[in-house]
Amino acid sequence: MLAARSALVCVLECSVVAALVACGESGASSPRVDSSAGDAPPVGDAVADFASTDAPGSDAPSSAPGTDGSGVDATVPIDGAAGAAASPADGADAAAIETGGPAVDGESDSAFDAASLATWDGSGLVHLSTDEAIDIIVAKDERHLAYSPNRTDYTGAACWGRNGLGDLKVMAIEPTPSSAAVDSLAGFNESSFTDDSRWLVFTKYTAGVNPCSDLVYLSYVPSSPAASTDAGSRVDLDSFAYYYEKITIAGTSVVWRAFGGAANDPGTLYAQKIGGDLADLGSGAGVSSLLAVDPTGAALVYDAPDAGTRLASIDGTTLSVLSGGAFGRPAADVWSPDGRILAYAHVPTSGGPTALTLLNPDGTNPQTLSANCRCSAMTFSQDSSELAYDVPGTGGGLAYVATPTSGGNAATLTGIPSTTSSNLMPALSPDGKWLDVTEDEVTLFTAPTGADGPFIELSSHYQDGTVTTTPAHDYLAFLESAPSAGALVVTTPSGNAIRPAPSGALRIAFEQTRQNAHLAVLASTADGGVSESILPPNSVTPARALPGPAGFQGSLWLGTSFLYAINSRTEQGQTVFDLVVASDDGSHAAVLATSVVVARYLAQAPTRLFFARGSAAGGGIYMFAP
Repeated sequence: MLAARSALVCVLECSVVAALVACGESGASSPRVDSSAGDAPPVGDAVADFASTDAPGSDAPSSAPGTDGSGVDATVPIDGAAGAAASPADGADAAAIETGGPAVDGESDSAFDAASLATWDGSGLVHLSTDEAIDIIVAKDERHLAYSPNRTDYTGAACWGRNGLGDLKVMAIEPTPSSAAVDSLAGFNESSFTDDSRWLVFTKYTAGVNPCSDLVYLSYVPSSPAASTDAGSRVDLDSFAYYYEKITIAGTSVVWRAFGGAANDPGTLYAQKIGGDLADLGSGAGVSSLLAVDPTGAALVYDAPDAGTRLASIDGTTLSVLSGGAFGRPAADVWSPDGRILAYAHVPTSGGPTALTLLNPDGTNPQTLSANCRCSAMTFSQDSSELAYDVPGTGGGLAYVATPTSGGNAATLTGIPSTTSSNLMPALSPDGKWLDVTEDEVTLFTAPTGADGPFIELSSHYQDGTVTTTPAHDYLAFLESAPSAGALVVTTPSGNAIRPAPSGALRIAFEQTRQNAHLAVLASTADGGVSESILPPNSVTPARALPGPAGFQGSLWLGTSFLYAINSRTEQGQTVFDLVVASDDGSHAAVLATSVVVARYLAQAPTRLFFARGSAAGGGIYMFAP
């Protein structure tokens, strides 16, 4: 596709957004590297974001190395006028389309009338409940929800936005939607489902005491509404704490740090598997809040009080001491996504080089991969088949070694002209065949991992966090800060690039269900607003502008449907927006729902969108599954 530069450049530069760029104003960029290298084979890695819940957040479906390719940031919720804060327990899994905007009832962020669009025909849209909700948590099975009609954030300086106190309800969608009240003073922002979606973990506060802290419980209930109301269904993991921090859920295990009311309490680290025994991992100045939990919830790495760094099972049994002796001083660690491997960087001798050792989750079978690595930015592929780690390069630069975790030849990838102080952010494609690296948030490199070779520099003006890729990673799109902010680049991994828009792009996301993927672009318009457009996967069809000035509430590819928000405004004191759904080529668009107060979805490979309508529209919780 990108090899046909001349045709595609003319089509895109003349049609992205009329107010954004006139044809011939800036011209297409030449390939960022020598095009004689040819198109590189497919790769695949990226991120996801609508406003973001299995991680809600900003509206930018942009993705950076370390994300999933959908262009949505799945890890950091961006919350709007309702005031939600990222949940320590839930922030890594969800995404959201969030509210934000005017403070006066009836005032809108644009004059566009949603009534001028057709109304969605109703296919794939399910009315789940007549309840009102101002926030929603989506379980990973997309069959269970938690929601609150009234959670509010205590505004005390010590804990603003931490708890989100209010009513907490749980819903099961199948076979017939049903819901039940869990608690009337729960910490919504400290609530999350376990990875198997069977349990809801939450904090329970006590009426009549400091709403920021004091007499707090950490509990769980079944995600089934019927079971959650049974006598004894609520189980307390911990109780009577002053407050909790760093609530982490992995598999069906929960790890947290509890603080008492005493001055300068350093906190106590606990771990417990749902239905298992409590493990007290220690307190005091010598214990870390947490180093790393195995993604399956079976083991964790932590600093024990005055006993060094330890690898332990979730019940607290020490499996291996990772400091002192042959290991020396700890440096860094990362778990493979499947939990089978711990990559552990350590300094065996004081002042000596850093070594890298792989261990099984029970601490057995240590294998030294490197006796001299930098190991400041290690990463696994999503399928755990490949590990990449940074090493000192020749001539003062840096390099990466990419090695198959099941055995095989490692590849040394060279050519990052970095220093020891450089901040590197690596991301392997889902299949491990490509490695993308950003340096100091401005330079973007990529390289195939199948054999030794140099990195290809794709950009030296990269806007951090904006990379999105096609499912096989055979095309990447990102934004640059030069020649002006929001310059859009679409490129093959080998560096054959075009610039569809020389400025003004704000958010981008590739469709993720088909290889010939469309690219959604949010861009500035000449009148100071913003507009969504769809760029086609070929060199002949012009970009298509979608109807209605878009908003910053978010956008999302759901299968081959593209959803975006318009008309942020306030109604009866609530900030709301309208949801529009468009076909993948942008040829058809219709209003899915009006007066939406929140919309949430899984950050990785969502198949369903959940949203709630505001009070002025009569409330209600809905599911859209096209």
